[in-house]
Amino acid sequence: MVSDEAIVKLHDIVQRRLKERNVDASPKWKVLRADSLVYETESTSEVVNEENSKRNLITRLELSVDCEFVKLQLAFDKKEKSATLRIEAREKDFSLLLNSDLKEYLQTEVFIFRSHLIPKLTQDRLLPGLLMPLGMLGGLAWSVYRNPKQPEINSILESSELAPKLNFLIQESIRRAEIPALKWMFLMVIGLVLLMAIIPAMNKLYPRNIFCFGKEATRYKGLCDIRSRWLWGGGISFIVSCIAGVAVWYFTK
Repeated sequence: MVSDEAIVKLHDIVQRRLKERNVDASPKWKVLRADSLVYETESTSEVVNEENSKRNLITRLELSVDCEFVKLQLAFDKKEKSATLRIEAREKDFSLLLNSDLKEYLQTEVFIFRSHLIPKLTQDRLLPGLLMPLGMLGGLAWSVYRNPKQPEINSILESSELAPKLNFLIQESIRRAEIPALKWMFLMVIGLVLLMAIIPAMNKLYPRNIFCFGKEATRYKGLCDIRSRWLWGGGISFIVSCIAGVAVWYFTK
């Protein structure tokens, strides 16, 4: 989460290191927005004062220094899993110190959420992925649960031979023995379907790449309220109901 405080702090870290080496250069911020506007500025206030609403949402931020002494690029992108950092400097000590300062701040103050971004499951991926297990489950359920046709049963019962009747009883026994295994497979497929439905919701409820200033900060605060109200409230209610159900079963068994 890149907040307004993080932007000011990152800018200050780079600027302080440049002043220590008496480098006459200033860090610049490059802003890329969803409305295709791109601009560069040396002022952090201009960046943090962006409206950052849905129509002009910031999609990428780059902090850069381009001079003879050092070339730096630190980029944050909403579609990437993590930030990208590249430093080229004439002095090895300067490069190591700046790299250490930036990484330490990023790991402790910026990358404070889950360490990976769950891949988005688009409709093109979700539908083919579900059709195969659901089709296999449907075919297996039909083969196990289907009942013999009435004319077939009547012909077997009317037959005077014992072999068809024994064969019918053996097939029915095998079919009924396969039912418990089918139930577990059915539960597994249901779990797979639920997992595929939960993964996109997790990216929405727990986003990693957020430029948390302007109206985006307001939206994120509302998202935190929804999480605390529904997820925690629903989870606690579910646990309490399970405990109550076990207690009722224990005292009334």
